Amino acid sequence: FVRGDQYAIALALLDEGKVVLGVLACPNLPLASIVGDNQHSSNNEVGCLFFAQVGAGTYMQSLKSLEEQASSL
Repeated sequence: FVRGDQYAIALALLDEGKVVLGVLACPNLPLASIVGDNQHSSNNEVGCLFFAQVGAGTYMQSLKSLEEQASSL
């Protein structure tokens, strides 16, 4: 990550040895490489967070939107 290359941070929550929640942060991943034409994101925006919970689905959010939410708290 020091050179600005791709890397990921992965976390999982285990309940009795089974994964029930997973989070994957990709700070240098360009959003343009994963979002479709119907998404509203800047072509040069980077950084995303993927998260999933058993029985609740899987989601993706830009890290920029998380920063904006945190600064408004």
